[in-house]
Amino acid sequence: MADPVITVNDVGQIAIGECDVEHDTPWAAGGADTLAAGTIMARITTGGKWGIYDTGGAGGLGVVCGVLAYEVVTATAGAHDVPVDVIVRGTVNQDRILQDDAGAVTAAVVDQLRSYSILAKPVKQLAQEDNQ
Repeated sequence: MADPVITVNDVGQIAIGECDVEHDTPWAAGGADTLAAGTIMARITTGGKWGIYDTGGAGGLGVVCGVLAYEVVTATAGAHDVPVDVIVRGTVNQDRILQDDAGAVTAAVVDQLRSYSILAKPVKQLAQEDNQ
């Protein structure tokens, strides 16, 4: 008899309840990249495009302003704009927000989100397997 295969389907969401989302606003991509849903975003001061939040970043990139609502994949090389959906107000799952520069999401980052009317709350995932 074959060993059973356990498949875990991740059904968690970024947004909790109703959130305000900016739809199809340009993200200034620097080349081929994949951004996971929940990536913390910043607003570039010149031009108003979205950029990836970078702790200590210049030109607005060091200020938390939103959370990416869905995964974005771009295969185009070189700098270009990619339309993204960014949560700008509401409640998000704290366990699903990510900092792209590989830093841990700190209490300071959560406070910055709160200052932009985005409340990050920890959520118990009921569909999460507990036997893994």
